[in-house]
Amino acid sequence: MNKVLLFVTVTLITTVPSLLAQSKTMPIAITIEPVEKTPVKLGTDVRISITVTNTSKEKVVFLKSPGPTHAGNWYDIVVSNTSGRSITKTRVKRILDGGGNVAGSNIALNLLPGDSVKEEAALNDLYELTTPGTYAVEVDRPFPDLHPVAKIKSNQISITLER
Repeated sequence: MNKVLLFVTVTLITTVPSLLAQSKTMPIAITIEPVEKTPVKLGTDVRISITVTNTSKEKVVFLKSPGPTHAGNWYDIVVSNTSGRSITKTRVKRILDGGGNVAGSNIALNLLPGDSVKEEAALNDLYELTTPGTYAVEVDRPFPDLHPVAKIKSNQISITLER
């Protein structure tokens, strides 16, 4: 009985936040798109644009690093190949995944209803993109002031790398 209760509890803790983040009631939307037209030549920066929009009727406080930054400090950026396998992570991504931080300061912005903030992220900073092919990219980000454990997910895009 205790094993069943533990399973149900763990399942709820891991499933409910994901469902909440995908619902239309979250006050933030995240959209990503490639900065460079695809296909991108191997060896060049592979960058994505991340747009965060306040879809609510209330002000939302948004934290970011000033100027160009490692977007991985705030966003979990996931890159996988066409078979769904994760790509080799760089040292920076391993630090971030371990709870580390690679930038020093943060600023708080008040996003009014309908306001958006656009940031960029270099995927090469996070993953070893050394093989030609098509890659799926997704981003999610926690907003603890809005929900203690839910992450808001972006759309998924494809980026093709060629020689």
